[in-house]
Amino acid sequence: MEKFILKSLSANQDSFKTINFKKGLNIIAALHKDEDSIKSKTTYNGVGKSLIIKIIHYCLGASVKSYKSFISALPDWKFTLIVSINNQDIVIQRENKNPKKIILNEEEMSIDSFNKKMGELLFKIPDISYLTFRNLLPFFIRKDDRKDYVSFDTPTYYHSDYTKLVNNAYLLGLNVYLVDKKYKLKKELDEINKMIKEIKNNSTIKQIFNSKEKDINLSIEELDNKINKLNENLSNYEVAKDYEEVQKEADNIAQKINNLQNQKFMLETKIKKFQISLKNLEIKDIDKNYLLKMYEEIEIYFSDQLKKRLDDLEKFYSDMIINRKKVIINQLKGLEKRLKDTNDELSILQKQLDEKNRYLGEHKALDMILEIKDEIENLKRQKEDLNKYNELLQEYRKKKLKKEEQILQLNQEIDEYINKVKNNFTIKSEFFRKIAKLLYPTATSGLTLNINDGENQIAFLINAKIDADSSNGINKAKIFCYDNTLLFKGENHNIGFVFHDSVLFDGIDEIQVAEMFRFLYTEYISNQYITTLNQNQIEMLKLYLKEDYKNIIEDNTILTLTDKSEKEKLLGINVEIEFE
Repeated sequence: MEKFILKSLSANQDSFKTINFKKGLNIIAALHKDEDSIKSKTTYNGVGKSLIIKIIHYCLGASVKSYKSFISALPDWKFTLIVSINNQDIVIQRENKNPKKIILNEEEMSIDSFNKKMGELLFKIPDISYLTFRNLLPFFIRKDDRKDYVSFDTPTYYHSDYTKLVNNAYLLGLNVYLVDKKYKLKKELDEINKMIKEIKNNSTIKQIFNSKEKDINLSIEELDNKINKLNENLSNYEVAKDYEEVQKEADNIAQKINNLQNQKFMLETKIKKFQISLKNLEIKDIDKNYLLKMYEEIEIYFSDQLKKRLDDLEKFYSDMIINRKKVIINQLKGLEKRLKDTNDELSILQKQLDEKNRYLGEHKALDMILEIKDEIENLKRQKEDLNKYNELLQEYRKKKLKKEEQILQLNQEIDEYINKVKNNFTIKSEFFRKIAKLLYPTATSGLTLNINDGENQIAFLINAKIDADSSNGINKAKIFCYDNTLLFKGENHNIGFVFHDSVLFDGIDEIQVAEMFRFLYTEYISNQYITTLNQNQIEMLKLYLKEDYKNIIEDNTILTLTDKSEKEKLLGINVEIEFE
C-alpha cells in the first residue's frame, strides 16, 4: 500500500511556478545570475525555494498566526496541494481570503478539523497529550530555514521536553503510554508539592512556622492550654452589675491618691528646707568675748563706749536669732501636722482603693465576660483551623509518598520495557548507523535508548550519536540520518516522503554531501525525497559526484528557480514576506 506522498503544488496565479513531484529523488534548484559568486560558495535566497516548504505547511494546516505577512502580501492567492494517500489523490486548497478554512476534496473545514482528519489518515494518533499531526509532521518536512536544523529530535518548536519526547517516541514505535504516564505522575507530584507549599504559606500556618515553635501539634496543645485556662478563669468570675460604677469610684480614689502623693512630696520638700534653715541659725550665734580676743591679738583696742555698743549688738543679734528660730519651729510644726494629716488621708484612701480593686478582681463586667468568651471562641477557631490544616498537610504528604512510590514503580516498569524492546530498537539504530557509516566510516554511531530515572517528567533518553569531530556538520548529519531512519524504519505513520531545505547541507563536508545523494538516489525508489539546492551546492556535487552527477542531480531536478527576473522566481513577482 502506497504511503502519503506529494503530487503537485500550484496556485491560482499564472505567475506561480507549479511544482510536479515524483517518486524517488526530487531536487529544486536555486540558481544565481552572477556566475562569479559561485566561487565564493555563497547561498542564494529570494527565489522562493524555502518558501515552497512554507506553502506546503500552510496547505497542511499550519497556524494562521505564523502567516500574517504571507496572507497580507498575497491577499488574492489560493494554493492547491495535491497529495496521494494509499494510491488515491487528495486535493487540498487554502485561500488567503479565508485562511481559517481548508478545502479537502471540495469539503470546507476548519483548521482544527483538517488537522484531526490528517492525523487519522497518516498517524492514527492515540489520545495522548501533545501528540498531534502538526507536531509529528515536521519530522518529515522541517519548516524553518535554520532553527529546525539544529537538533535531530527537534524539527519544530516544542513547548516542553515531554512534548518533544512523546512525538519522537511515537515515531520510533516506543510505548507512549509509559511516556504519558510518567509525565502525568510527575505533574501530579508537582501539584501536590505546590499544594503543600501553599498550605504552609497560609497566614495562620505561616505565623506558626515563623515562630520559635514550628511543630503544629505542639501549637494545637498550646491553644488547648490557653482555652482551658480562660474557661477556668471564666468559671471563677461573677458578673457585677455595678462594675462600671465601682471602676469609676476606684479611678476617682486613685486620682485623689495621686494628688495627695504630689502634695506629700511638696510638704516633705518644704520641711527639709526649714530644717536646714534652723540648723544654719544654730551656727550663726555671735560670741562677744571671742570678737574682743580676736581684735586684741591684732593690737586693736576698743574704748569702753565701743564695748558697750558691742554688748548691745550682741544682745540684738541674739534676740533676732531666737525670734527667727521660734518662727521656723512654729512653721515646721504646721507643716508636720499637714504631712501627718496627708499620710492619714492617704492611708484611708489606699484602703478604700484596695477594697475596690479586690471587688473588681473578684467580679467582672458583662462586656468583659463576653470579651473573654469571644477570645475563647477565637482560640477554638484557630485550633480548628490548625487541625484542618494539619489533616490536609498529612493527607498531601501521604499523596506525595504515594506518587513517589508510583514513579519509582513506573521507572522499574520502564527499565524492564527498554530491555524488552531492545531488539526492535536495535533495528532502527542499525539503519541509522548504516547511513552514518556512508558519511563517517570510522565513527562510532547509532541510536541509544535509556531510562531517565528519578522524579522527572521524561521517561526515555533518546540520543543519536556520531562520534566524529564535534561540529555543525555532525549535527546536520545526525538530522539526515535520523529523519531517514524515521521514514524507512519508523513506526505509527503512513508518510512516504522527506523534504529538507538546502540549509541541511551547509557545513557538511563536500564528500559527505555527495555520499548523502548517492544514498538518496539508491534508497528512494517507491518513497519520495525532496530537497532544495543552491547553485554553489550543485556545483560542488558536480565536482564530487563526477560521472554520477547527471543521473543523480540533473535527471532528478524537477524545478529550477533563478533571480534573473521576477518571472523566474517561485511566485513570479517581487514581494517581501516575513514569517514568525
